[in-house]
This record gives sequence, C-alpha cells and structure tokens, in this order.
Amino acid sequence: MSRSMRMSVEVEGLDEALRHLKAYDTKSTEKISEAIRLGGQNIGKEARSRVPRRSGKLRKSIRTRFDSTAITSTVRTNVPYAHLVEFGAAAATVRPRSRARKGGKPKLALRIDGRGFRRFVHKSSKPGKGVVHIPARPARPYMTPAYQSGKPRIENDIKKVLREMPK
Repeated sequence: MSRSMRMSVEVEGLDEALRHLKAYDTKSTEKISEAIRLGGQNIGKEARSRVPRRSGKLRKSIRTRFDSTAITSTVRTNVPYAHLVEFGAAAATVRPRSRARKGGKPKLALRIDGRGFRRFVHKSSKPGKGVVHIPARPARPYMTPAYQSGKPRIENDIKKVLREMPK
C-alpha cells in the first residue's frame, strides 16, 4: 500500500496538442512544460497554505515534482495520515485482542484520556470496559481546494500557448 496521496491535472485536448507539437517548434513545448511546472508549484504552495496545522509535519511534507519527459507535475505528501485530514474518518471502536500469543502477555488497546494521558486497557468481560472509542474526525480538505483553484490557471496558460502556436 502506498503511503502517499497524489492528485493530477488532466487538460482536455492536451494529448492531441502534444502530438501536434512534435511537428512544430520546441519553443511551444517548452512553454507548455513551463506552464504545467509552474501550475504544479502553485498548487503545492496553495495546499501548504491551506493545510490545517497541528505539528506542521503535514505542511512540510507537501512536495511538487515535475517530469519533463511525460510533461506532468505531481503534488504529493508521504505522511501516512494525509488522507484522514483531507477526507476525514468515521468513528471507530478499538478492542484489544481476545487472547495473547503463546506464552505472551495479554494484548492491550491504547486509550488517551481528555487530559492527554496514555493508558493501556485490557480486554474485559464487563460491557463497555476495555474498549477505546475513537470519535469521528471531520474532513478538512486542503489538496482538493488547492487543485480546484490552480486548475483554471494552468488550463488558461496552456490555451494561451496553443493560440500562439504557429499553424
């Protein structure tokens, strides 16, 4: 399972335009490449400015990469909880395993109380005991709004280059 979150911009007609570019000059190809590279950087900056900040780790992990051979720009993060911040998470109940492995200690579940103390709870026969309830976490999108705000500019920059292309 990949531990990263990626989004891509697809511009309608770009593939066809790139096929036609082979017949034209390299200047047009460079201009389109530059528009896509700058668009990816702008989306990355926008995502970094929109991300909710708790420790700052998620914001620092947002990276952009431009691939000149495929003419693609990628904005990604490798923080394993990025998708939980972007899309939210449903409430969950965690129970310790019912029994330990051979010769081992009984399994525990981690519970963090309201004051931030970490405690481990054992499996219990009493109802509601030995269970950790994790509340639902609402979505706090940062990548999708950044993508939606940057996409029109990228499309307009590419259309401008295509209009200026020699025929």
